[in-house]
Order: sequence, then C-alpha cells, then structure tokens
Amino acid sequence: MLFSVIIVNYNVAPWLEQCLLTLRLAAGAQRCEVIVVDNASHDESRLLEARFPEVRFVWLTENGGFAKACNAGARMASGDWLLFLNPDTLVTPALLSGIAAAVAQRPQTGAVGLRMVDGRGLFLPESKRGMPYPFAVFFRLTGLSKLFPRNSVMNHYYLGQLDPQQKWPVDILAGACMAVRRQVFEMLGGFDEQFFMYGEDIDLSWRIRQAGWENLYLPQPAIVHFKGESAAGDLQSNRHFYEAMVLFSKKHFGDRLKTLQWLQQQAAKLAGGWRLHRRSRQQPAAVSRHWWLTGEAAAIASLEKRLPAYITAAKTAASADRRVVCIAQGTGLEAFIAEGGTEKCPTCFYVMGANYVTGSDDRRRGGELFRLK
Repeated sequence: MLFSVIIVNYNVAPWLEQCLLTLRLAAGAQRCEVIVVDNASHDESRLLEARFPEVRFVWLTENGGFAKACNAGARMASGDWLLFLNPDTLVTPALLSGIAAAVAQRPQTGAVGLRMVDGRGLFLPESKRGMPYPFAVFFRLTGLSKLFPRNSVMNHYYLGQLDPQQKWPVDILAGACMAVRRQVFEMLGGFDEQFFMYGEDIDLSWRIRQAGWENLYLPQPAIVHFKGESAAGDLQSNRHFYEAMVLFSKKHFGDRLKTLQWLQQQAAKLAGGWRLHRRSRQQPAAVSRHWWLTGEAAAIASLEKRLPAYITAAKTAASADRRVVCIAQGTGLEAFIAEGGTEKCPTCFYVMGANYVTGSDDRRRGGELFRLK
C-alpha cells in the first residue's frame, strides 16, 4: 500500500519544517510520497526545498484556497491512499502503519480520520463530527452544546456521546488529517473548490457517506494539531469559516430549512464578533525565559546546544515558565499525547534538526515561535 501525503502550506514554514521531520520518522517502514503544495507563501518556505529532497514541492503563484490546492496535489499523487495533512501538525511514527492496519480490516472504509490533540495535549472534538444539520450548527455556534457535552442531540455536531478513545464510524472527519481512498476521491471529484477554506472536509466526508462508504475515526495513532496556525485566525479567517457553514447548508439542504438557516447565519455573525472581541482584549503572552526540557535524550542534548541567548534551561518544572517536549525518534511525542493534557506548564515542541521551537497553547493568541542558534 502506497500513501501519498499531501500538505497545503501557506506562510507557516517553521511548523511545516517540524511536520516534515516527524513525517520522515513515520515513513520509515511504510511506502509513501510527500507532496507540499504551497499557496504563494511569502515567508521562508522555499528554503525547505533543499532540506527535504525526498519531498516534492509545488509552488503556486496565487492562493486559490485550501480545496483547490489539495486537488492539485492529488492530481500529482500516485498513492492508493491520499493523506491530507495540515502543516501545523506533528505526527507519531505509527501514523501510516496504523492507518494501513485499520483499513486492511475494513474494506468498506472510504476515509480515515485520527484523534487530534492541541498544543496543550487536550482532545480536539472536531476529530469526529456528526452531520452539521442547521440545528446542530446552531447549538454549536450559540454555545448550547457546551452545556450538554455528552448529549447526542445538543452536541450532535461533535458526537459528544461517542468516547474519543474508541474506534467509530462517523459522519464527518477533519481535513487537518484525513486519509481518503484514492478510488473514492476520484469517483467523487475530489474537494469542492467552492469552499475556499473550511467546510471542504465536511462536504467531502458527507459525499463519501452518501456514496455508501464508511468514514472511520481512529483513536490511535493520534497527532498534535496546533489548531489555527495554518489559518490566519483573523477577521478574514473567521469570515471564511462562517461563509463555509452557510454554503454547506445551502448546498445540502437547499431551501427546506430557511428559518433555521437564517438563525444559523445570525448565530454565526454573533459568534464571529464575540471571538474577535475576546481576541482584541487578550493580552500578549509574556516571553518565556526558563525552559524545562523533557522528552528524548538525544533531542534534549541537541536543543541545549542551540538555546537562544535569553533562554536558560530550568532544572525542574516548578522553576520553568515553559516546557519544551524534545523529539528525536518520536517517543517523546507519543509520551506527550499519552499524558492527555494533565501537565499544566505551557508547552512547546522541538523536533531534532529543526530551526525553531514552536508551540500553541492559547488559540486566541496564536502560536509561539522561537528561532534557535
């Protein structure tokens, strides 16, 4: 079985670098090709081409959106399975072998999604989702779903009644890490390019279900997703999200639920305004000075030699203002995911060989970034 890993990049070179380094570890025993489609970035992304000769880089001259770039990468791919992966992710060594083992036992599977945790180690509920009927989206946007997190009706959007530690067939998978059987992807015509950013994964997942295939959610292997780094998180990003929800509703429900769709649109506007208000009031995070280095010994030793001048290595968690998980062969990342977010010290990550330490503990502030010597 050959995997084609397709990554759409836009101005997140430091996160992409670490993602590709962890992919090298995952590709060890499993046949794969890696294609990076760049949506006209203007950062240091082009410098990565020389560092990763095994990766095929495609440099687009304009940003036509996530769905369009994914489709462009898929046309160049030759794998039996197309794994669409966000650049702001860290993957474990079992990524590809775990997916391969799962689908070998379930020939009806058309797509696979994985359990994702954020930069704090907390489960990301969008890893598994139900069909976003207008009432489900309304409950989610108004915050009512949070009052009843395990209710199958009030929290249908995130399938709150399903244990995230178990394997499930679900309606919707997340495009941040979504493996699609090539035969199914081509049969359905790929991602709908009407969706510029957000919503394209929901639309494709539902069309896979409608075509009679299964969307499989796997709790293991899991990945880290620095939610929001590959999107700007600004007004434009929020607008794309809510426009995508409305577009999906109109496409799949038409005019049958006009009143509920109107309520959904109003809730989307209110939610977007509230999020931007909260972000504008957020104080900048204090720059960390004392790092507690955990993880794999080889990576810790590597990082100690490259610490920025203003950083000192703390001896204990109590004396640190930042924890850095150091990854060499992948066991450090696996241990972090297994913690389940119990460690309270803010966390960043270093993959041995990378030029940056990255992290994302607060979704409203965006990610942290430290350049190394």
